[in-house]
Amino acid sequence: MLLLIKKESANLLTVTLNEKADLDLAVNWLFRFIREQTNKDYFVNLFDLSSSPGRYNLFNLYESFDLDLPEGEYRYEIYQKSNTDTDFSTGILCESGKAKVYIDPTEENKFNNTNTLINVYE
Repeated sequence: MLLLIKKESANLLTVTLNEKADLDLAVNWLFRFIREQTNKDYFVNLFDLSSSPGRYNLFNLYESFDLDLPEGEYRYEIYQKSNTDTDFSTGILCESGKAKVYIDPTEENKFNNTNTLINVYE
């Protein structure tokens, strides 16, 4: 699955985690993002907002507030944990895939409608 994450905005991430999760454990979800270019890890704990967690899981990630990810390509892994630390080796890997962090091109190329007076002297 490919997660698209827009820079500096709220992103709804929809995934399916309960197929591999242990239903007897407390539900803390650790997201691990590994940047493809540098292999640097980024971690964030998020809470499931889904009304039907048996079918899908819904998370709200505020990029630049919850987690500041540089623009680019990532691998992601989502772990079920019994606590909120960032040691992913103690969790259950429930999903992995690719993610892309992007800047909205419509915000990058806004037209500035200002009149500029240029004097030409001969």
